[in-house]
Amino acid sequence: MMTLSFALLLRPGGYSSGSWRDPSSRIEEATDLRLYVEIAQRAEAAGIDALFMADALALGRDRGDHLAQPLEPVTLLSALAAVTSHIGLIGTISTTYTEPYNVARQLASLDHLSRGRAGWNVVTTADETASRNFGHDSHAAHALRYARADEYQQAVKRLWSSWSADAIDVDRAAGTQTREGAIRPIDFHAEHISIAGALNVPRPPQGWPLLAHAGQSPDGLAVAARHAELIFSVQQDVHTAAAFAADVRARLVAQGRRADGIRILPGLIPVVGSTESEARRLESELREWGADADTATELSWVLGFDVRTADPDRVVEDSELVPPSAINGPQSWYAQVHGYLAAQPRTVGEIRAKFASTGRSGHLRLVGSAEQVADALTEWHDRRAADGFVIQAPVFPRDAETFYDEVLPILERRGIWDPAYRSTTLRENLGLPAVDADAVFEGATA
Repeated sequence: MMTLSFALLLRPGGYSSGSWRDPSSRIEEATDLRLYVEIAQRAEAAGIDALFMADALALGRDRGDHLAQPLEPVTLLSALAAVTSHIGLIGTISTTYTEPYNVARQLASLDHLSRGRAGWNVVTTADETASRNFGHDSHAAHALRYARADEYQQAVKRLWSSWSADAIDVDRAAGTQTREGAIRPIDFHAEHISIAGALNVPRPPQGWPLLAHAGQSPDGLAVAARHAELIFSVQQDVHTAAAFAADVRARLVAQGRRADGIRILPGLIPVVGSTESEARRLESELREWGADADTATELSWVLGFDVRTADPDRVVEDSELVPPSAINGPQSWYAQVHGYLAAQPRTVGEIRAKFASTGRSGHLRLVGSAEQVADALTEWHDRRAADGFVIQAPVFPRDAETFYDEVLPILERRGIWDPAYRSTTLRENLGLPAVDADAVFEGATA
């Protein structure tokens, strides 16, 4: 069984509402490259496999969140490529509000500049407010966004493959730089995407950058089975997570792909103290900064009424909610609440207590000593519930550094984490098979 992989979410505002108010937060440096260089180099020294950068295409309504993540991913990751040598660089880009040719150029360039460490977190954008920033009157329907995302990735793979691996052949005497016939137009024409090609950037070192997905809706998983090599998942329970992982691998096999062709990394919010008591104190401080209020806001959106003023003894049944598939926004979080109620009716008080520690993300939150957190991660590894985790530090970067210093050494001693990089490319460091770029260009299954 493979060792665990870890990625670090780059979010200077921290991954707990209001945690930027902690005195150790460095939120004032949220647009300062020097902060990110320090964080990237520290993560690389610790043996973290990748930096993972989310993105938003609209300014949030909350003034207390405007600097949570204020930089565009590819720009920042390109700068970090120059000051690191092994750590992966995964950036989020929407397929709904970008064009494939530009994105193919950006990510191929990042893969070249980093010598094979680029990754793309493929999203369709759940936030409906983004549509007006890109000249649209309304947000495209969920199924339509994923249909476009499927075609988009097919087209981008072919663009990356439009240069053969040996296309570059500089001949000064002949006055040529590439081999004749080694660059091919892709002539990709589908319902949502139409591109002549070829790309004007040579084939990336990895064949193409690693493709990560975060959607867990039926539409999202169907597209992930065809394209994803990493899933940034939302899971809270080890048994449910193990079933999810098995389902994802079965979906890959059904698409003609290898079951080991994907790494599943749930989000992890670690609150680690020198003792369990200290960890509980840190968790209490985070709630005082505003985590409970943020969770209440999100639960109110899911349930359709204000949970802050509702009777805590009011019983809520899943029949009061529309199915997650009917949601045009973030279905993964909605499905977490819906699933909790589908098991049995719950009171408002029970619902608030259940999700008080997870916040609006629904990601796994572990509160305890380093040994206790390591025990939980070991169970997830042993039950094949996760191939690793995306670290989402509540107070950034303090809690990430605590995780490196206190938890990772325990996992290393247990033989389920290895700080040594296997290679210089992201895909190889994650233990993923190489891609056959030529087969994809010809239309074969990836």
